[in-house]
Amino acid sequence: MPEEVHPSPKHLEHCQSVLDLPLDRLPERNVYRRSLIRLQQAQRSYDELRDQAALDARQRLRAIRSAQLSLEIARSSIELAQRRLENANELLRLGSRDSRNVVEALQDLTRAQNDFERARTRLQVAILQFLRDTGTLRVDPNAGSLGHVLDRKYQRAIEKETSYNLPQAG
Repeated sequence: MPEEVHPSPKHLEHCQSVLDLPLDRLPERNVYRRSLIRLQQAQRSYDELRDQAALDARQRLRAIRSAQLSLEIARSSIELAQRRLENANELLRLGSRDSRNVVEALQDLTRAQNDFERARTRLQVAILQFLRDTGTLRVDPNAGSLGHVLDRKYQRAIEKETSYNLPQAG
Protein backbone atom coordinates (compact mmCIF):
# COMPACT_ATOMS: atom_id res chain seq x y z
CA MET A 1 0.00 0.00 0.00
CA PRO A 2 1.18 3.42 -0.78
CA GLU A 3 2.18 5.55 2.02
CA GLU A 4 -0.17 8.33 2.93
CA VAL A 5 1.21 11.82 2.29
CA HIS A 6 0.21 14.69 4.46
CA PRO A 7 1.07 18.07 2.99
CA SER A 8 2.86 20.43 5.24
CA PRO A 9 1.75 24.08 5.54
CA LYS A 10 4.89 25.12 3.71
CA HIS A 11 4.06 22.74 0.90
CA LEU A 12 0.50 24.18 0.68
CA GLU A 13 1.83 27.74 0.40
CA HIS A 14 4.10 26.71 -2.43
CA CYS A 15 1.21 25.07 -4.31
CA GLN A 16 -0.97 28.13 -3.84
CA SER A 17 1.69 30.45 -5.18
CA VAL A 18 2.43 28.21 -8.15
CA LEU A 19 -1.20 27.60 -9.11
CA ASP A 20 -2.67 30.92 -7.97
CA LEU A 21 -6.06 29.98 -9.36
CA PRO A 22 -8.39 32.91 -9.04
CA LEU A 23 -11.53 31.28 -7.88
CA ASP A 24 -13.48 34.54 -7.85
CA ARG A 25 -13.34 36.20 -11.32
CA LEU A 26 -16.66 38.02 -11.01
CA PRO A 27 -15.13 41.54 -11.31
CA GLU A 28 -13.16 40.59 -14.43
CA ARG A 29 -16.22 38.93 -15.94
CA ASN A 30 -18.32 42.04 -15.27
CA VAL A 31 -15.70 44.29 -16.87
CA TYR A 32 -15.59 41.98 -19.89
CA ARG A 33 -19.39 42.01 -20.21
CA ARG A 34 -19.52 45.80 -19.97
CA SER A 35 -16.87 46.00 -22.67
CA LEU A 36 -18.89 43.68 -24.91
CA ILE A 37 -22.01 45.76 -24.32
CA ARG A 38 -20.15 48.98 -25.23
CA LEU A 39 -18.75 47.32 -28.35
CA GLN A 40 -22.22 46.21 -29.44
CA GLN A 41 -23.63 49.68 -28.75
CA ALA A 42 -20.85 51.24 -30.81
CA GLN A 43 -21.51 48.78 -33.63
CA ARG A 44 -25.25 49.59 -33.58
CA SER A 45 -24.50 53.32 -33.55
CA TYR A 46 -22.16 52.90 -36.50
CA ASP A 47 -24.74 50.86 -38.41
CA GLU A 48 -27.42 53.44 -37.69
CA LEU A 49 -25.16 56.30 -38.81
CA ARG A 50 -24.19 54.42 -42.00
CA ASP A 51 -27.84 53.67 -42.79
CA GLN A 52 -28.84 57.29 -42.12
CA ALA A 53 -26.07 58.56 -44.41
CA ALA A 54 -27.24 56.25 -47.19
CA LEU A 55 -30.83 57.35 -46.66
CA ASP A 56 -29.84 61.03 -46.75
CA ALA A 57 -27.86 60.50 -49.95
CA ARG A 58 -30.80 58.74 -51.62
CA GLN A 59 -33.16 61.53 -50.54
CA ARG A 60 -30.80 64.17 -51.93
CA LEU A 61 -30.53 62.27 -55.22
CA ARG A 62 -34.32 62.14 -55.45
CA ALA A 63 -34.41 65.89 -54.80
CA ILE A 64 -31.88 66.44 -57.62
CA ARG A 65 -33.91 64.30 -60.03
CA SER A 66 -37.08 66.12 -59.06
CA ALA A 67 -35.40 69.49 -59.58
CA GLN A 68 -34.10 68.35 -62.98
CA LEU A 69 -37.61 67.35 -64.03
CA SER A 70 -38.97 70.68 -62.80
CA LEU A 71 -36.29 72.45 -64.83
CA GLU A 72 -37.25 70.54 -67.98
CA ILE A 73 -40.92 71.30 -67.43
CA ALA A 74 -40.12 74.97 -66.90
CA ARG A 75 -38.00 74.99 -70.08
CA SER A 76 -40.94 73.51 -72.01
CA SER A 77 -43.25 76.11 -70.50
CA ILE A 78 -40.98 78.88 -71.78
CA GLU A 79 -41.02 77.41 -75.29
CA LEU A 80 -44.79 77.14 -75.17
CA ALA A 81 -45.17 80.69 -73.86
CA GLN A 82 -42.85 81.99 -76.60
CA ARG A 83 -44.95 80.27 -79.27
CA ARG A 84 -48.09 81.70 -77.71
CA LEU A 85 -46.57 85.18 -77.76
CA GLU A 86 -45.54 84.78 -81.39
CA ASN A 87 -49.05 83.60 -82.22
CA ALA A 88 -50.62 86.51 -80.34
CA ASN A 89 -48.35 88.98 -82.16
CA GLU A 90 -49.26 87.46 -85.52
CA LEU A 91 -52.99 87.59 -84.71
CA LEU A 92 -52.60 91.21 -83.59
CA ARG A 93 -50.78 92.04 -86.82
CA LEU A 94 -53.57 90.43 -88.84
CA GLY A 95 -56.13 92.37 -86.82
CA SER A 96 -58.10 89.36 -85.57
CA ARG A 97 -57.13 89.88 -81.90
CA ASP A 98 -56.50 92.88 -79.68
CA SER A 99 -53.39 93.82 -77.75
CA ARG A 100 -54.73 92.29 -74.53
CA ASN A 101 -53.86 88.82 -75.84
CA VAL A 102 -50.28 89.95 -76.49
CA VAL A 103 -50.02 91.38 -72.98
CA GLU A 104 -51.37 88.16 -71.45
CA ALA A 105 -48.98 86.07 -73.56
CA LEU A 106 -46.08 88.27 -72.47
CA GLN A 107 -47.13 87.90 -68.81
CA ASP A 108 -47.27 84.13 -69.27
CA LEU A 109 -43.79 84.16 -70.78
CA THR A 110 -42.46 86.23 -67.88
CA ARG A 111 -44.09 83.85 -65.41
CA ALA A 112 -42.58 80.85 -67.22
CA GLN A 113 -39.14 82.48 -67.18
CA ASN A 114 -39.46 83.16 -63.46
CA ASP A 115 -40.52 79.55 -62.87
CA PHE A 116 -37.49 78.40 -64.86
CA GLU A 117 -35.16 80.48 -62.71
CA ARG A 118 -36.76 79.13 -59.53
CA ALA A 119 -36.38 75.57 -60.84
CA ARG A 120 -32.75 76.24 -61.78
CA THR A 121 -32.06 77.64 -58.32
CA ARG A 122 -33.76 74.65 -56.73
CA LEU A 123 -31.56 72.31 -58.78
CA GLN A 124 -28.40 74.16 -57.77
CA VAL A 125 -29.40 74.06 -54.10
CA ALA A 126 -30.22 70.34 -54.36
CA ILE A 127 -26.81 69.65 -55.90
CA LEU A 128 -25.03 71.67 -53.23
CA GLN A 129 -26.95 69.90 -50.47
CA PHE A 130 -26.05 66.53 -51.95
CA LEU A 131 -22.39 67.49 -52.16
CA ARG A 132 -22.48 68.81 -48.60
CA ASP A 133 -24.22 65.74 -47.21
CA THR A 134 -21.86 63.34 -48.96
CA GLY A 135 -18.79 65.30 -47.89
CA THR A 136 -17.73 66.02 -51.45
CA LEU A 137 -18.43 69.75 -51.57
CA ARG A 138 -15.25 71.57 -52.48
CA VAL A 139 -15.13 75.32 -52.62
CA ASP A 140 -12.80 76.91 -55.13
CA PRO A 141 -11.28 80.00 -53.46
CA ASN A 142 -10.67 81.53 -56.89
CA ALA A 143 -14.26 81.08 -58.04
CA GLY A 144 -15.53 84.24 -56.42
CA SER A 145 -19.16 83.49 -55.71
CA LEU A 146 -21.14 80.40 -54.85
CA GLY A 147 -22.69 80.22 -58.31
CA HIS A 148 -19.24 79.71 -59.84
CA VAL A 149 -18.47 76.78 -57.55
CA LEU A 150 -20.63 74.54 -59.69
CA ASP A 151 -19.34 73.23 -62.98
CA ARG A 152 -18.51 76.27 -65.08
CA LYS A 153 -19.27 74.53 -68.39
CA TYR A 154 -22.71 73.61 -67.08
CA GLN A 155 -23.25 77.20 -65.98
CA ARG A 156 -22.27 78.53 -69.42
CA ALA A 157 -24.64 76.09 -71.11
CA ILE A 158 -27.49 77.18 -68.85
CA GLU A 159 -26.72 80.84 -69.48
CA LYS A 160 -26.84 80.25 -73.24
CA GLU A 161 -30.15 78.42 -72.91
CA THR A 162 -31.68 81.12 -70.76
CA SER A 163 -30.81 84.04 -73.01
CA TYR A 164 -34.32 84.79 -74.12
CA ASN A 165 -35.11 86.42 -77.41
CA LEU A 166 -38.47 88.03 -76.99
CA PRO A 167 -40.34 88.85 -80.19
CA GLN A 168 -41.25 92.48 -80.55
CA ALA A 169 -44.91 93.41 -80.30
CA GLY A 170 -46.73 94.87 -83.26
